[in-house]
Amino acid sequence: EPFGRKDKKTEIKICLQERGKKYTSMVFDAYERKRIDEMRVADYLGVTSDKIPKVKEAI
Repeated sequence: EPFGRKDKKTEIKICLQERGKKYTSMVFDAYERKRIDEMRVADYLGVTSDKIPKVKEAI
């Protein structure tokens, strides 16, 4: 990978493998209930904020 960049699919796949679908779903549930903001979602899932919609699609 040039300059050590990860492609989007790899980052999303790693997120789901490391955290699991249940945890990821719980994070999105808290976000939808306005308990946490987008920055927290990205932090909890270990992805950048622009990847959040793709992670949600993958669960």
